[in-house]
Amino acid sequence: MEKITSGTILYERYQIIDKIADGGMAEVFEGYDLILKRYVAIKMMSVSLSKNKEAVDRFNKEYNSIAQFSHPNVVKVYGTFEAFDRQCIVLELVRGYTLKDRLLTLGPCTNKELIYFFDAINQAIIEAHKNDIIHRDIKPENILISYDGKIKVADFGVAILENSEDSENGKIIGTAKYMAPEIVQSRPATKKSDLYALGIMLYELAVGVTPFVGKNPTLVAVKHVKELPLAPKLINNTINQALENIILKAIAKEPSERFETVAEFNSALKGIDSQDHQHDKPIKLKNWVTIKNHRSKLQDRYLSLPLYFSKTWVFLILTLLVVAIAVLLVGVFV
Repeated sequence: MEKITSGTILYERYQIIDKIADGGMAEVFEGYDLILKRYVAIKMMSVSLSKNKEAVDRFNKEYNSIAQFSHPNVVKVYGTFEAFDRQCIVLELVRGYTLKDRLLTLGPCTNKELIYFFDAINQAIIEAHKNDIIHRDIKPENILISYDGKIKVADFGVAILENSEDSENGKIIGTAKYMAPEIVQSRPATKKSDLYALGIMLYELAVGVTPFVGKNPTLVAVKHVKELPLAPKLINNTINQALENIILKAIAKEPSERFETVAEFNSALKGIDSQDHQHDKPIKLKNWVTIKNHRSKLQDRYLSLPLYFSKTWVFLILTLLVVAIAVLLVGVFV
């Protein structure tokens, strides 16, 4: 299979300029459209996966997903072709960096930045949801920021149509750090699964880290189901209560406790600095989780004392305090 280098002409139309990125599934090149006289991004199926039918189908799904709708905050798709037995998608070239790059370079975002970034991201996801498309892989790495400040949502490669009979519907597909509990449990992804991922991303951008980390993706995925997140204000005390409440509501374990829609989530986020929310109290969620049809209530491992501690150890400590006070009093009077 021929190596793609600078100057290579693909499909008798696209001249390769340089490689932009190299992932496990695809390589991305900057190219020049010799017919329309414009620079484009060309996403090419990786050599190792080019003979894998399932991978090819998933790769082509990105084109099919984006082709169903158009939005200013979604990376445009111009077409597809095949070159050197590799599937290719021609995309809008966004010169800039990712939201992950912004976080790693400058740290947690200000409220003003969060509102700006998420308004654009949310509008893109709202439009996708109107077309019954669920992204399934929302994360900072898939949010592009152009040098002139435009925000673009990218990588619909694992998107599905809601309520479709997609062969991947129910499979654990996505990125563990942003994966909704229902997806971890192999239940079908819904629009509220995207909302959960938006909430996890909001948490990360507000405090600097995701709420669940672990030695491997499997451990991280399990935490989405079985653990409650540390309250964002305990990590970044500059966050106001309104923002924390929005984050925790968006990433509630049960979909029924989350915002109804991304539009509702976006509306709430826009108002975090308003006078109406200056005296907000911490949100109280039920924290129910359903695991294998068994419903149970999760305990906050950070703020709640275990049952044995709250009964046995508290009693013992109080007893020791009483004994110590008695000894002191005896010493005083003797």
